[in-house]
Amino acid sequence: MIRGLTIGLLSAAMCAALLGIVRPSAAEGGKTLTADQVRDLQAKYLAERTALAKDGLIRKFSADAVARADQLAQKGAAALAAQRLLEASQAFREARWTLPAAPLDFPEHITRVFGNLRLRHGDYIHALAYSPDGGRLATASTDGSVKIWDVSNGRELRNYRGHPEAVRAVVFAPDGKTVASAAANDIKIWDPETGKEVRTIAAHAAARSTSRAWPIVPTASCLLRAATTRR
Repeated sequence: MIRGLTIGLLSAAMCAALLGIVRPSAAEGGKTLTADQVRDLQAKYLAERTALAKDGLIRKFSADAVARADQLAQKGAAALAAQRLLEASQAFREARWTLPAAPLDFPEHITRVFGNLRLRHGDYIHALAYSPDGGRLATASTDGSVKIWDVSNGRELRNYRGHPEAVRAVVFAPDGKTVASAAANDIKIWDPETGKEVRTIAAHAAARSTSRAWPIVPTASCLLRAATTRR
């Protein structure tokens, strides 16, 4: 049951993120796609491709995955040259998601990676939330971490480990400047850009006692109030 929920959450997140491949992003505001916007996607892919090679990580991933990403980027370049902007945009977005990416805490001693490291945790995922602008995805896991992901390419942006136990709920504040995440004994308010903790709301003793026997998951509205309430 839990494993199915985890797979379902990740599948939903992946599908929603990949919607950016077939329609303009929220940042584009639904305006007509321009050649400059497509060239920006191309530049971002090339920068990510260059960084992967420069860091030596490219040798640790499947050559087939890199080749597929390059093929998609070449398809995008050809479409851009022919002024088929939507086709070019789709190709570059998909190329960025296909290009292998390592997590923030990737161990140096790892010599070979099999599979995709995007949207991964060390244990079950209990909750996820998108930022107000749709550009970031937060995932909360039993492993005690909350990760922030870049929806445009699936790369890990932040790995917050302020909870000593399973994290069961997460939400962005309406302005996107803070995140509220909840475990059994506390709610943490923190900055998704830096990972710096802003505030901790501790559970009452009675609530902690109850949560050990019956885990209580705060609702999104409860977390939103915690994230936006000032001291």
